[in-house]
Amino acid sequence: MANLWVSSSTEDMDIFATLQLFAPDGKEATWEGASEPAVPLTQGWLRVSHRKLDPKLALPGVLITAMTRSKIEPWEIYEVQVELWPTCIVVTKGTQSF
Repeated sequence: MANLWVSSSTEDMDIFATLQLFAPDGKEATWEGASEPAVPLTQGWLRVSHRKLDPKLALPGVLITAMTRSKIEPWEIYEVQVELWPTCIVVTKGTQSF
């Protein structure tokens, strides 16, 4: 999960988050995906108007939104959580993720 504080000049926004893994030589490590030849360690996204979590269904580390739309006020700051897809990659010592 990525915990972010965001602001926008608009009434809604989409956030796309990517976690990349780099080898000690600086090259990005990628894997073959279902629809692309090179995908990052993991990724996720959130439409900020759908940021509210369902208190009955959400669990620690598992974000389940209430699927209700809550517009944002331009230039106000909002705390949001972007769910990153689970992964089973073992990261070895010396690699860096961003």
